[in-house]
Amino acid sequence: LYKMLSKIIEIGQKLAKFDLDSPLFIQECANSLKSLETNLSLSEFSTQLGSWILNNPLPEQLNVYNSFGQPPVTLYRNDKFLIDIYFWMHADTSIHSHAFCGAFKVLYGNSLHEEFHTEQRESYSTDTILNKLTRTKTNILVPGSVMPIERGEEFIHRVVHLSAPTVTLCIRTVADTDIAQWHHFDNGLSILKKELDESIFKKLFYGDYLFNLTPKLAQNYTRKFIKSLDNSELMNFFEQLSVDTMGVSDDYQELIYNTMMSRLSSQAWFHLYEEHCERFQYYSQEQAPDKLPDELSKFLFHSEFYEYSEDEVKMLTQRF
Repeated sequence: LYKMLSKIIEIGQKLAKFDLDSPLFIQECANSLKSLETNLSLSEFSTQLGSWILNNPLPEQLNVYNSFGQPPVTLYRNDKFLIDIYFWMHADTSIHSHAFCGAFKVLYGNSLHEEFHTEQRESYSTDTILNKLTRTKTNILVPGSVMPIERGEEFIHRVVHLSAPTVTLCIRTVADTDIAQWHHFDNGLSILKKELDESIFKKLFYGDYLFNLTPKLAQNYTRKFIKSLDNSELMNFFEQLSVDTMGVSDDYQELIYNTMMSRLSSQAWFHLYEEHCERFQYYSQEQAPDKLPDELSKFLFHSEFYEYSEDEVKMLTQRF
């Protein structure tokens, strides 16, 4: 019944024998994905996975919420690595590096894949930098395409999902702490990506309690709370609250937002962040399915927005 999913889990069991610190691990991930046959239609695969989710215990999920993929589903996991499947409907990845390694494969749909190089121009802090960002490679990923994932700044990329949905299968290590993961913005601003510690959320919830008890107490507490965060924690927290209030009351949400802004608004790098957000908001609105109904039109808009050369556009258009 779950023939394809069983093959994916078998890949995980086979890879469990490998040393994750060996460079052979990345190549073995890529080879395993290349050998995986995807002989089901998207509808058949979606039905099979739905049945598997309903009738089998799920391993511990990497992303409980839809923070990467719509939705992400962890199919296999041990204490060293996991295998995730990501369904992408109308979202793309940011430009980013990785703290982890592995490989991913496109199962369904087509994507535009861009790789980048950074050159530091200015350092605002250890976790906030201004870079010169240069696109070095661009290609179209089609069903069956496999990409190795290297740790660190040697592999910086963005994936623009042209199909809705695009489905990707990813093998990646977990609990990597030695190498930083960065998110890079189009204007060169780079911010260290951190998983927010659970203590930050407890501090948030306690502030909400204080606000409901005595707003004045909450104001002083919240100023100290926000002051204790470094730039990357603050921005990751800021973005988290922008998409999920996590049950915090509207009034306290307003207080913590205003407290954040009182600190951020004086920072030169934050103006670069706001500039990026304004530009990206326009980009996202113009990428709406009713405006760009097919893969080619989405690609052409992206290539014009990011100033691809005429030769690049001609070469990549041939892949459609």
